[in-house]
Amino acid sequence: MASTIKLKRGSGAPTSGTLAAGEPALDLTNNKLYSSTDGTDVVEISSYSLPSNPTFTSVTEGVYNLTGTAIDPDNGAIQYKTMSANTTFTESLASGDSIILRLSGGATYTVTWPTTTWVTATGSTAPTLNGNDVVVLWKEGSTLYGAYAGYF
Repeated sequence: MASTIKLKRGSGAPTSGTLAAGEPALDLTNNKLYSSTDGTDVVEISSYSLPSNPTFTSVTEGVYNLTGTAIDPDNGAIQYKTMSANTTFTESLASGDSIILRLSGGATYTVTWPTTTWVTATGSTAPTLNGNDVVVLWKEGSTLYGAYAGYF
């Protein structure tokens, strides 16, 4: 059985009390890995450096059932939601994050998207949902982009 480890990431060392016991955190600015043994004290585990051109032989994404309205990349890059009411989504993507979002029931309910620059042939307009739809969202800098991938 595969295990999932969620890794906090950010700029700078985490502060005391921000990690649960045993929780790892990655400082993307200073290339250091931290953890906490007791949930209070934060200790540096190691420094690291990434190769300039890393090669991955296999990547498997988890699939997350989005029950709320927050599109959060910490839940994985593939998310799905079965609509049961009008929904106003929020997002917490950082520059470089992306999400594939599958929606069921989108033709029955109204979807309000976060401020999004839609990439379409007809200009930046939100898609009209058909009931079983796939939308791709990604962030570049502070701009959230969206593209309608189709329906199934």
